[in-house]
Order: sequence, then structure tokens, then C-alpha cells
Amino acid sequence: MSALCAFTSKLLRRADIGNVGHKAEPVAAGIRLLLDELRARLPDTKLLLMATFPRDEHPDTPFRKEVADLNRIVQAYRDGEHIFFLDIGEFFTDYRQDISADIMPDFLHLSAAGYGIWRSNMDQTLKRLMHGREGRIASVERPGGPLNLRKPAL
Repeated sequence: MSALCAFTSKLLRRADIGNVGHKAEPVAAGIRLLLDELRARLPDTKLLLMATFPRDEHPDTPFRKEVADLNRIVQAYRDGEHIFFLDIGEFFTDYRQDISADIMPDFLHLSAAGYGIWRSNMDQTLKRLMHGREGRIASVERPGGPLNLRKPAL
């Protein structure tokens, strides 16, 4: 099991924050190339592609729109067998699609509460994808032998 997360630093261009300035389509094409390479090198590995998290306080900004476009494109990469997609962006926003400073103090980086939301959703998803049965530890094959996956201590 591997997870791939694409963050917003490759989208749009803002010199003051160092963003590269690509639009959703070329970023999505790069993600597709990464997925294809991972599938070629790790054919038996399940890949969890995370949706890019929303950013900016309000939903009508260019960054937020570009993130939504990117997520619409890359969600089509899931095949339900080897590539899975998880979008938890809705858990970072309220009913107006605004981001709370309690979740992202600068409307970009997660707070402890934001990381808690991410962790909780990842835990649930990884359990579904990795466990053959409820409560059973999955054994994942890797070069050098199996790796027993256990819940990390907090």
C-alpha cells in the first residue's frame, strides 16, 4: 500500500509564495505518469491517490478552482483494483465551502485539528484497503520479505 498526495505548490503562479504556475491538466498528466511508473515498478501494490486539499478561505479563488479541476481529472485514474482515490476536502470546509482557521490557520497548512481529520480518514480508508478481515493485520510483500503493518503509537 502506498499513498500519493499532490499539494498545491505546482498550481498557478504567485511569485510571493513560490508557486510554479501550472494549470490542472499538466499537473494531472504528471500524476498519471507517476501512477504509471509506480504500477510498473510495484505491480502488486495498491496505490491510494489523495485528492489535493482545498486552500484559501473562500471557494471562489483561482487556486480553489484549479484544485477542484485537478481533483476532477485525477479521480478518473482510480480503477478500484490497484489505484484508489480519496477526497476528504469536504471535511476541511463548512456548508458554504469556506475553510475555518481552526482547520487551516493560514488557509493552506493544516492545524493539529486538520491533521486529525486527515489521519482519521486515512485510518478508515487504509483499514478497508489493507485488511482482509476486520481486526486482522495485513502482511504486505516488499523486497526483503513481508512487512507487518501495525497502527502507529500516538
